[in-house]
Amino acid sequence: IAKNRIWKGDISIGLKQYRNLLKKNPKQLDLWIEAGKVAAWTGRYKESINFYNDGLKYYKNNLNLLVNLGLTYLWANRTAEAENSFKQTEKISANDISLLKKLAKIFIINGYPERAVPLYRRAIQISPADLESYLLLEDTYLKTGKKQDAEAVDKLIQETFNKSEQLTRYLSIYKVKQSLKDRVIAEYENKLKEQPDNLALRAMLAQTYFWNGFKEKAINEYLNILANHAFRELTSLEKNSFPLLKLIDTSYIYKDYFTKLNAAVNSRSKDITEAFSGYNKALNEYNKFQKKVEKAKAKGTELPQPEGEDPYDVLQKAKDKLSETLAGAAGFIEKTKTALSDYKSIGSDIKSIKEKDKKAEEIFSRLIKANRWRWNRTEFLNEMQSDSAKGLSLSSFITGKISQIERRYKTSETIFTELKQKSPENPEYQYALLETLLWEGKTDKAKDLIENPEPQVSSLVPYFLDLQNLVISLKEEPVGETTLSDDPSTDVSQTKQALLELVKNAQKGRRGIENQLKLLHHLLYRRMIRMFYDYEEKTYLTRNELGDFYLNKKKLDDAIKQFKHVLAIEPNNISAIYRIGTVYQWNNNWSKAMQYYKRVYKIDPLYENTASLYNSLARQHADAVDFSSYYLADPSRIQWHAAASYKGLINSLLGFNLSYDTDNIRILRSFGDDTSGTTVYYENHSSYQTHEVSVGIPLNLFFMNLKLTPIAGATLLSNELYYREQQNISAPHVSEADSFGSYTVEPFFGAGASLGLGKFLYLTGNYRYGRYPETFAPTRDNILDNSGDLNVSLSLSSLDVPIIRDTSFRTYGKADILSDGNNIYTGVQEMYINLFKGGNPYSLISLAGNFTIQNSLKPEDYNYYTPVGIVMGGASLTGSTWIGIGDEKVLGLSLRAYGGTYQENIFEPSLAKRRYKLEGE
Repeated sequence: IAKNRIWKGDISIGLKQYRNLLKKNPKQLDLWIEAGKVAAWTGRYKESINFYNDGLKYYKNNLNLLVNLGLTYLWANRTAEAENSFKQTEKISANDISLLKKLAKIFIINGYPERAVPLYRRAIQISPADLESYLLLEDTYLKTGKKQDAEAVDKLIQETFNKSEQLTRYLSIYKVKQSLKDRVIAEYENKLKEQPDNLALRAMLAQTYFWNGFKEKAINEYLNILANHAFRELTSLEKNSFPLLKLIDTSYIYKDYFTKLNAAVNSRSKDITEAFSGYNKALNEYNKFQKKVEKAKAKGTELPQPEGEDPYDVLQKAKDKLSETLAGAAGFIEKTKTALSDYKSIGSDIKSIKEKDKKAEEIFSRLIKANRWRWNRTEFLNEMQSDSAKGLSLSSFITGKISQIERRYKTSETIFTELKQKSPENPEYQYALLETLLWEGKTDKAKDLIENPEPQVSSLVPYFLDLQNLVISLKEEPVGETTLSDDPSTDVSQTKQALLELVKNAQKGRRGIENQLKLLHHLLYRRMIRMFYDYEEKTYLTRNELGDFYLNKKKLDDAIKQFKHVLAIEPNNISAIYRIGTVYQWNNNWSKAMQYYKRVYKIDPLYENTASLYNSLARQHADAVDFSSYYLADPSRIQWHAAASYKGLINSLLGFNLSYDTDNIRILRSFGDDTSGTTVYYENHSSYQTHEVSVGIPLNLFFMNLKLTPIAGATLLSNELYYREQQNISAPHVSEADSFGSYTVEPFFGAGASLGLGKFLYLTGNYRYGRYPETFAPTRDNILDNSGDLNVSLSLSSLDVPIIRDTSFRTYGKADILSDGNNIYTGVQEMYINLFKGGNPYSLISLAGNFTIQNSLKPEDYNYYTPVGIVMGGASLTGSTWIGIGDEKVLGLSLRAYGGTYQENIFEPSLAKRRYKLEGE
């Protein structure tokens, strides 16, 4: 019944059934463990801990219960209690190799093989002749992917044991078992080499890697699967977009032609001018020669002979040259008119594609309206670039294609050039580079590749031959049919006018192409976005599994990214939402965790332990208001203090602090002066109030374990509220001589910081600039203080050595740099050692020591206190025990002894003072 309830999602009722069953028959170890695990897996850590502790009442010192109890403490962020539970298991199995191996196996089963390693090593130390311990250690290393460590263990076996037939046979059997795993993996790997596009096989290999401890390899294979899917979708997009791509490629060729047309027209106009000039010159020479001939005929004299070539022949050649130039221009004009006409015919194709795209976009908009899907471009490109850095060519190609479609041509050209150099025979890479060059404006390079393609490229792109023919036709120099009229100047004028008209039309055509290209690129980009939706829809389950792999590897940020991909397609995937919430909680991003827990609760209020986790975070990070007050009195001062503060957290990153403190202080000072043998006594009565308001903005960079809090505020000082000096008489409380003082405002600012360097080193520091608080009293000088302090806490719990692992240190330093030229320094060193903890009843014996030194640059007698060569040191021994006296009732007893010293003026022995102290409680 309990299991059925849990499978249906009724966790609370299921756990109650477990509890009822165990009350009836508590002697069922497997049920105590099972119930505790179910509670822990669903986030009910308190219930889980209760199951394990209750189970330990019937199965005292049971390793399985203790390990699972420790793991639950660990998941609940109760690290100290977790470590205490683990240490208890180590004590139980301390010198028993069978228990050590049993404990190690329990850790491995629960997913913590790293904790098994020191246990196997301990077993080897206790019994170096136990071969099984070596083999179990080697197997653990292999499962966690630490091949070198496994080889080191194998070498240790060879060095430790004498060679024998029995040893060889035993090791051979072990190697065979290991080789079976390796053989399965090798078989999958070989099949994948033969079928690299078989994604189902690749997924099977990834899961096999994971089951055998090769987690990083498993993750890489899943990333490869995702890249393969993206490559398939992109190539499919390209195939489905061939009509659109043909229009884009063709438009760029026309654009290049029309862009260069002005220069071509100028060149031809120049040629026509030169040919016509040559023709006119030849005609003039011929006419001059003919006049000479006619004169000679009229006179009857000998006809003149031409000097050099016959002017008639020169004229004919000039005429032929002009005719040929005009014919070439006519052919050029005809070719360009054809190009303009062909370009204009593209418009109908664009209209058809645009209408189809509009329909597709409408369907797509309705599709994503429910889940509000948006392509996470940055995240996807980061993933592909990370894969590219690992040498995955597919990811580089995908990145290049995206850059190309987004018109970032320099990036795509660089990528495709590198890919083409690595794989010159790959047609996808070749055409991608060609197309990028064409779109980028490097048309000459692109046309050269079009005219001289690799054999496979023309078969890859169905319209490639059309593209090739277009390039060749625009490159050709056709000759038109032109016959010079009787007035060649008219022919020249008409041709030049036609060329000028051609330039105007070409400019219009180029502008039209640019507008069309904007539209075509926009349509291609929209197709890519729709393609990525299809891609995400096909891969979100793969990403769900990859997210689990990342969780197992404690790569929390990567896990979140994968689960977010899942939610982008399936927004109500309650499992993914819950896991993102838990990962954010583990990552100290409590506000994000609460957002996702709230989403889970809205879908299913009874899912897992969502309500409890949400409420726990809400309590931990709730806004807080504090009030405090105290009253102090001594022979020289009476002080009343009150304070109020508000601390609010906006989210995981940002907070707001506001505090108010007030002090009402009355000071009595008496001092004397010996004049002519008569002592004159003076009494100084003064009272003042301070009202301090400060605002802080905590910035919690939880991902860096760093917290910064800038602070600013001011102290309102009502100085000399009443002030009185009297001589040789007792001062009344208030009299007509008392006077009220003035109010002043003393601003201050500062900052606080804390930084955790791992789990064992913690730093905090503060800075403040403002008036030194001790100088607030009347008649004291206004002295400003630059103060800074640093606190360093170090725990040695990482060193798994008795006593040392329970030792911690604290080092503190503070400096006050005052505006009157004085400096005050303080240094503190503390040490805390747990000599013993544990037992039944639970007891603790601890040793603490401290050393403090204080000094100042110069003594000050009036404005503020200055320590002069102060040293304080001492040590204490404390013993405590907690005895259970009933249900949830505990009696605590403690004993403490302390001894220490206080010394002044240690730097001047003649003035030094020493005091010693012993006390007990």
